[in-house]
Amino acid sequence: AGSRQAGGKPAYGELKKAMLGGPLPWPDRHFRAFFSTGVFTIGHAPASGLHELVRLTKSGGHAIFTVRDQVFESGGFQAVFDDLAKAGKWRPVEQSPWFRCYAIGDPEALVKTFVFEVV
Repeated sequence: AGSRQAGGKPAYGELKKAMLGGPLPWPDRHFRAFFSTGVFTIGHAPASGLHELVRLTKSGGHAIFTVRDQVFESGGFQAVFDDLAKAGKWRPVEQSPWFRCYAIGDPEALVKTFVFEVV
């Protein structure tokens, strides 16, 4: 229902539907940046989805996203961060400490915000 509603809005020149974790339907370096919150959490998008998001981001652009504490280690986020850095695809800029995100279903949930520059 959400995509049907969004598709009817004049704010979108084009609306594409895709699943993070697999190939995304945009060309390389298509976006200036990406921002994601509440996506890299329990039962949602995998850490491997960051590879595609970085592919879509222009050089000099920024990757700004949160990761839930309960999936950071078990979901392999640090390994993906390291892989992207070693491959020369991004560099770390800043990260927050762990903080409460006040999720409705889990008010004690912790997340951390990460900022990387895509190179």
